Amino acid sequence: MSKPTTIRDIPCDIDLVQSESNESVQIKRLESNESFKLLGVQVQLHGPMNANYKKIEEKARQLARRIKSSSLSARAADLAYNSVAMPQLQYTLLMTTYTDKDIEKIQRPLTKAFLSRIGFNNQISRDIIYGPRKYGGYQLSHLPTNRGHDEIKYLIGHIRMQDPLGIMMETVLAQLQVFSGSGTHILADPSQNLSYLPDTWFKTLSIFLAKINGSLIFKQAWKPSLQRIRDSYLMDDFRRHTTSTKQLERLNACRMYLRATTLADISIESGTHLNSDLFECTSQPLSSKFQWPHQVQPTSRMIKEWKSMLFRCYATN
Repeated sequence: MSKPTTIRDIPCDIDLVQSESNESVQIKRLESNESFKLLGVQVQLHGPMNANYKKIEEKARQLARRIKSSSLSARAADLAYNSVAMPQLQYTLLMTTYTDKDIEKIQRPLTKAFLSRIGFNNQISRDIIYGPRKYGGYQLSHLPTNRGHDEIKYLIGHIRMQDPLGIMMETVLAQLQVFSGSGTHILADPSQNLSYLPDTWFKTLSIFLAKINGSLIFKQAWKPSLQRIRDSYLMDDFRRHTTSTKQLERLNACRMYLRATTLADISIESGTHLNSDLFECTSQPLSSKFQWPHQVQPTSRMIKEWKSMLFRCYATN
Protein backbone atom coordinates (compact mmCIF):
# COMPACT_ATOMS: atom_id res chain seq x y z
CA MET A 1 0.00 0.00 0.00
CA SER A 2 1.13 3.54 -0.67
CA LYS A 3 2.32 5.35 2.45
CA PRO A 4 2.78 9.10 2.89
CA THR A 5 6.34 10.36 2.84
CA THR A 6 7.58 11.13 6.35
CA ILE A 7 10.00 13.76 7.64
CA ARG A 8 12.46 10.94 8.24
CA ASP A 9 12.23 9.95 4.55
CA ILE A 10 13.06 13.49 3.39
CA PRO A 11 14.76 15.38 6.24
CA CYS A 12 15.08 19.09 5.57
CA ASP A 13 14.26 22.53 6.93
CA ILE A 14 11.76 24.95 5.40
CA ASP A 15 12.80 28.60 5.61
CA LEU A 16 10.98 31.69 4.36
CA VAL A 17 12.80 34.98 3.82
CA GLN A 18 10.97 38.27 4.34
CA SER A 19 11.44 40.50 1.29
CA GLU A 20 11.66 43.74 3.29
CA SER A 21 13.92 42.81 6.22
CA ASN A 22 15.64 39.84 4.59
CA GLU A 23 14.98 38.00 7.84
CA SER A 24 14.78 34.20 7.62
CA VAL A 25 11.96 32.39 9.44
CA GLN A 26 11.87 28.62 9.82
CA ILE A 27 8.52 26.90 9.27
CA LYS A 28 7.75 23.96 11.53
CA ARG A 29 7.27 20.73 9.58
CA LEU A 30 4.43 18.39 10.52
CA GLU A 31 3.90 14.75 9.64
CA SER A 32 0.96 14.09 7.30
CA ASN A 33 -0.98 12.47 10.17
CA GLU A 34 -0.24 15.30 12.62
CA SER A 35 -3.15 17.67 13.19
CA PHE A 36 -2.99 21.46 13.01
CA LYS A 37 -5.51 24.19 13.73
CA LEU A 38 -7.22 26.33 11.12
CA LEU A 39 -10.17 28.68 11.67
CA GLY A 40 -11.98 26.78 14.41
CA VAL A 41 -11.09 23.39 12.90
CA GLN A 42 -8.41 20.82 13.76
CA VAL A 43 -7.34 19.13 10.51
CA GLN A 44 -4.65 16.81 9.17
CA LEU A 45 -3.63 15.67 5.71
CA HIS A 46 -3.76 11.92 6.32
CA GLY A 47 -5.39 9.48 8.71
CA PRO A 48 -8.42 9.74 11.01
CA MET A 49 -9.09 13.24 12.33
CA ASN A 50 -9.52 12.06 15.92
CA ALA A 51 -8.55 15.32 17.59
CA ASN A 52 -11.13 17.29 15.62
CA TYR A 53 -13.79 14.57 16.08
CA LYS A 54 -13.58 14.73 19.88
CA LYS A 55 -13.98 18.51 19.81
CA ILE A 56 -17.04 18.35 17.54
CA GLU A 57 -18.55 15.56 19.64
CA GLU A 58 -18.15 17.60 22.82
CA LYS A 59 -19.60 20.69 21.14
CA ALA A 60 -22.66 18.68 20.06
CA ARG A 61 -23.15 17.42 23.63
CA GLN A 62 -22.93 20.96 25.02
CA LEU A 63 -25.51 22.22 22.53
CA ALA A 64 -27.76 19.25 23.36
CA ARG A 65 -27.56 19.99 27.10
CA ARG A 66 -28.46 23.64 26.52
CA ILE A 67 -31.52 22.77 24.43
CA LYS A 68 -32.64 20.02 26.83
CA SER A 69 -32.35 22.19 29.96
CA SER A 70 -33.93 25.26 28.36
CA SER A 71 -37.55 26.40 28.57
CA LEU A 72 -37.76 27.08 24.83
CA SER A 73 -41.05 26.64 23.04
CA ALA A 74 -41.23 24.13 20.18
CA ARG A 75 -40.87 26.93 17.64
CA ALA A 76 -37.91 28.51 19.48
CA ALA A 77 -36.25 25.09 19.85
CA ASP A 78 -36.62 24.53 16.11
CA LEU A 79 -34.97 27.90 15.47
CA ALA A 80 -32.14 27.15 17.91
CA TYR A 81 -31.54 23.75 16.32
CA ASN A 82 -31.54 24.83 12.67
CA SER A 83 -30.13 28.37 12.92
CA VAL A 84 -27.60 28.00 15.77
CA ALA A 85 -26.61 24.41 16.52
CA MET A 86 -26.50 22.91 13.02
CA PRO A 87 -24.48 25.73 11.36
CA GLN A 88 -21.85 25.49 14.13
CA LEU A 89 -21.41 21.75 13.56
CA GLN A 90 -21.55 21.96 9.76
CA TYR A 91 -18.76 24.53 9.68
CA THR A 92 -16.39 22.20 11.54
CA LEU A 93 -17.30 19.20 9.35
CA LEU A 94 -16.78 20.69 5.89
CA MET A 95 -13.17 19.54 5.39
CA THR A 96 -13.41 16.25 7.29
CA THR A 97 -13.39 12.66 6.02
CA TYR A 98 -15.68 11.12 8.65
CA THR A 99 -18.16 8.47 7.56
CA ASP A 100 -21.91 9.09 7.72
CA LYS A 101 -22.03 6.73 10.71
CA ASP A 102 -19.45 8.87 12.55
CA ILE A 103 -21.39 12.07 11.86
CA GLU A 104 -24.72 10.53 12.86
CA LYS A 105 -23.11 9.62 16.19
CA ILE A 106 -22.23 13.32 16.64
CA GLN A 107 -25.78 14.42 15.82
CA ARG A 108 -27.54 11.77 17.95
CA PRO A 109 -27.57 13.54 21.36
CA LEU A 110 -28.57 16.83 19.74
CA THR A 111 -31.49 15.20 17.91
CA LYS A 112 -32.68 13.46 21.08
CA ALA A 113 -32.61 16.73 23.02
CA PHE A 114 -34.52 18.53 20.28
CA LEU A 115 -37.20 15.82 19.95
CA SER A 116 -37.70 15.85 23.72
CA ARG A 117 -38.08 19.65 23.73
CA ILE A 118 -40.76 19.68 21.01
CA GLY A 119 -42.67 16.78 22.57
CA PHE A 120 -41.70 13.92 20.23
CA ASN A 121 -40.88 10.40 21.38
CA ASN A 122 -37.10 9.83 21.29
CA GLN A 123 -37.62 6.38 19.79
CA ILE A 124 -39.51 7.61 16.74
CA SER A 125 -38.09 6.35 13.46
CA ARG A 126 -35.34 8.59 12.11
CA ASP A 127 -36.69 8.02 8.61
CA ILE A 128 -39.75 9.99 9.70
CA ILE A 129 -37.69 12.67 11.46
CA TYR A 130 -35.28 13.27 8.57
CA GLY A 131 -37.68 12.44 5.74
CA PRO A 132 -39.11 15.19 3.47
CA ARG A 133 -42.43 16.79 4.38
CA LYS A 134 -44.01 15.86 1.05
CA TYR A 135 -43.72 12.20 2.10
CA GLY A 136 -44.97 12.79 5.65
CA GLY A 137 -41.61 13.36 7.32
CA TYR A 138 -40.59 16.12 9.72
CA GLN A 139 -37.62 17.12 7.50
CA LEU A 140 -35.16 17.74 10.30
CA SER A 141 -31.69 18.72 9.12
CA HIS A 142 -29.50 15.66 8.61
CA LEU A 143 -25.84 16.40 9.36
CA PRO A 144 -24.23 13.88 6.94
CA THR A 145 -26.44 15.11 4.09
CA ASN A 146 -25.74 18.74 4.89
CA ARG A 147 -21.99 18.03 4.98
CA GLY A 148 -22.21 16.47 1.50
CA HIS A 149 -24.16 19.43 0.09
CA ASP A 150 -21.61 21.86 1.58
CA GLU A 151 -18.73 19.90 0.02
CA ILE A 152 -20.31 20.07 -3.44
CA LYS A 153 -20.93 23.82 -3.18
CA TYR A 154 -17.43 24.41 -1.85
CA LEU A 155 -15.75 22.49 -4.68
CA ILE A 156 -17.87 23.88 -7.51
CA GLY A 157 -17.56 27.44 -6.20
CA HIS A 158 -13.76 27.46 -6.10
CA ILE A 159 -13.27 25.61 -9.39
CA ARG A 160 -15.64 27.99 -11.18
CA MET A 161 -13.79 31.00 -9.79
CA GLN A 162 -10.42 29.47 -10.70
CA ASP A 163 -8.94 31.08 -7.62
CA PRO A 164 -5.72 29.65 -6.10
CA LEU A 165 -7.68 27.18 -3.97
CA GLY A 166 -9.74 26.04 -6.96
CA ILE A 167 -6.59 25.45 -9.02
CA MET A 168 -5.05 23.51 -6.14
CA MET A 169 -8.21 21.39 -5.89
CA GLU A 170 -7.93 20.51 -9.58
CA THR A 171 -4.31 19.50 -9.02
CA VAL A 172 -5.15 17.28 -6.04
CA LEU A 173 -8.04 15.75 -7.97
CA ALA A 174 -5.73 14.95 -10.89
CA GLN A 175 -3.26 13.35 -8.45
CA LEU A 176 -6.04 11.19 -7.01
CA GLN A 177 -7.04 10.21 -10.55
CA VAL A 178 -3.49 8.94 -11.11
CA PHE A 179 -3.71 7.06 -7.82
CA SER A 180 -7.03 5.44 -8.79
CA GLY A 181 -5.84 4.23 -12.20
CA SER A 182 -9.43 4.52 -13.39
CA GLY A 183 -10.38 5.27 -16.97
CA THR A 184 -13.41 7.25 -15.77
CA HIS A 185 -13.16 10.41 -13.72
CA ILE A 186 -13.80 9.55 -10.08
CA LEU A 187 -16.42 12.29 -9.59
CA ALA A 188 -18.10 11.75 -12.97
CA ASP A 189 -18.74 8.10 -12.03
CA PRO A 190 -18.62 7.91 -8.21
CA SER A 191 -20.45 4.57 -8.22
CA GLN A 192 -17.27 2.76 -9.34
CA ASN A 193 -15.39 0.78 -6.71
CA LEU A 194 -12.92 3.24 -5.14
CA SER A 195 -12.59 1.45 -1.81
CA TYR A 196 -8.84 0.96 -2.34
CA LEU A 197 -8.17 4.71 -2.38
CA PRO A 198 -6.90 6.41 0.80
CA ASP A 199 -9.46 8.24 2.92
CA THR A 200 -9.26 11.71 1.43
CA TRP A 201 -11.71 14.59 1.16
CA PHE A 202 -12.41 13.78 -2.50
CA LYS A 203 -13.12 10.14 -1.68
CA THR A 204 -15.63 11.28 0.97
CA LEU A 205 -17.27 13.49 -1.65
CA SER A 206 -17.42 10.64 -4.21
CA ILE A 207 -19.10 8.39 -1.61
CA PHE A 208 -21.75 11.05 -1.01
CA LEU A 209 -22.32 11.52 -4.75
CA ALA A 210 -22.75 7.76 -5.18
CA LYS A 211 -25.24 7.71 -2.30
CA ILE A 212 -27.46 10.38 -3.87
CA ASN A 213 -26.94 8.96 -7.40
CA GLY A 214 -25.20 12.15 -8.47
CA SER A 215 -22.04 13.08 -10.35
CA LEU A 216 -19.84 16.11 -11.02
CA ILE A 217 -18.52 16.68 -14.53
CA PHE A 218 -15.85 19.31 -15.15
CA LYS A 219 -14.75 20.16 -18.67
CA GLN A 220 -11.18 20.71 -17.52
CA ALA A 221 -11.02 17.53 -15.38
CA TRP A 222 -7.97 15.44 -16.26
CA LYS A 223 -7.67 11.69 -16.68
CA PRO A 224 -5.01 9.58 -18.44
CA SER A 225 -5.78 8.60 -22.02
CA LEU A 226 -5.46 5.24 -23.78
CA GLN A 227 -2.42 4.86 -26.02
CA ARG A 228 -3.42 2.47 -28.80
CA ILE A 229 -6.23 0.36 -30.24
CA ARG A 230 -7.48 -2.32 -27.81
CA ASP A 231 -5.65 -0.66 -24.93
CA SER A 232 -7.40 -0.69 -21.54
CA TYR A 233 -6.97 0.65 -18.02
CA LEU A 234 -5.35 -1.86 -15.68
CA MET A 235 -7.44 -1.02 -12.60
CA ASP A 236 -10.67 -1.14 -14.60
CA ASP A 237 -9.74 -4.65 -15.74
CA PHE A 238 -8.70 -5.71 -12.23
CA ARG A 239 -11.97 -4.47 -10.72
CA ARG A 240 -13.92 -6.70 -13.12
CA HIS A 241 -12.27 -9.71 -11.50
CA THR A 242 -12.27 -8.73 -7.82
CA THR A 243 -14.10 -6.44 -5.42
CA SER A 244 -11.78 -7.11 -2.47
CA THR A 245 -10.49 -3.83 -1.08
CA LYS A 246 -7.29 -5.37 0.29
CA GLN A 247 -6.52 -7.16 -2.96
CA LEU A 248 -7.14 -4.01 -5.00
CA GLU A 249 -4.84 -2.08 -2.66
CA ARG A 250 -2.05 -4.61 -3.24
CA LEU A 251 -2.57 -4.66 -7.00
CA ASN A 252 -2.64 -0.88 -7.12
CA ALA A 253 0.59 -0.74 -5.10
CA CYS A 254 2.35 -2.83 -7.78
CA ARG A 255 0.88 -0.68 -10.54
CA MET A 256 1.98 2.56 -8.89
CA TYR A 257 5.45 1.23 -8.15
CA LEU A 258 5.85 0.48 -11.88
CA ARG A 259 4.07 3.78 -12.79
CA ALA A 260 1.79 1.96 -15.20
CA THR A 261 -1.77 3.03 -15.99
CA THR A 262 -2.85 1.07 -19.07
CA LEU A 263 -2.12 -2.31 -20.63
CA ALA A 264 0.11 -0.62 -23.21
CA ASP A 265 2.44 0.55 -20.42
CA ILE A 266 3.35 -3.03 -19.47
CA SER A 267 3.34 -4.51 -23.00
CA ILE A 268 6.16 -4.84 -25.51
CA GLU A 269 6.28 -2.43 -28.47
CA SER A 270 4.24 -4.67 -30.79
CA GLY A 271 1.54 -5.10 -28.15
CA THR A 272 1.40 -8.89 -28.53
CA HIS A 273 2.95 -9.81 -25.16
CA LEU A 274 3.51 -8.37 -21.72
CA ASN A 275 6.98 -7.13 -20.87
CA SER A 276 8.50 -9.91 -18.77
CA ASP A 277 10.22 -7.59 -16.26
CA LEU A 278 7.02 -5.60 -15.73
CA PHE A 279 5.03 -8.82 -15.42
CA GLU A 280 7.44 -10.02 -12.74
CA CYS A 281 7.37 -6.54 -11.15
CA THR A 282 11.18 -6.59 -11.06
CA SER A 283 11.63 -3.66 -13.42
CA GLN A 284 12.57 -0.18 -12.31
CA PRO A 285 9.63 2.28 -12.38
CA LEU A 286 8.76 3.45 -15.88
CA SER A 287 9.64 6.99 -16.91
CA SER A 288 6.52 9.14 -16.79
CA LYS A 289 5.53 12.76 -17.32
CA PHE A 290 3.05 12.48 -14.44
CA GLN A 291 3.82 13.22 -10.80
CA TRP A 292 3.29 9.84 -9.11
CA PRO A 293 2.68 9.24 -5.38
CA HIS A 294 5.60 7.69 -3.52
CA GLN A 295 5.31 3.89 -3.53
CA VAL A 296 7.73 1.52 -1.84
CA GLN A 297 8.81 -1.68 -3.58
CA PRO A 298 6.01 -4.29 -3.47
CA THR A 299 6.29 -7.34 -1.25
CA SER A 300 6.47 -10.89 -2.60
CA ARG A 301 2.78 -11.39 -1.79
CA MET A 302 1.82 -8.29 -3.76
CA ILE A 303 3.89 -9.42 -6.73
CA LYS A 304 2.31 -12.89 -6.61
CA GLU A 305 -1.19 -11.37 -6.75
CA TRP A 306 -0.08 -8.95 -9.49
CA LYS A 307 1.12 -11.80 -11.73
CA SER A 308 -1.96 -13.89 -11.01
CA MET A 309 -4.31 -11.02 -11.88
CA LEU A 310 -2.46 -10.19 -15.10
CA PHE A 311 -2.78 -13.82 -16.12
CA ARG A 312 -6.51 -13.82 -15.35
CA CYS A 313 -7.13 -10.59 -17.25
CA TYR A 314 -4.92 -10.96 -20.32
CA ALA A 315 -3.91 -14.61 -20.88
CA THR A 316 -5.37 -15.92 -24.16
CA ASN A 317 -4.80 -19.63 -23.53
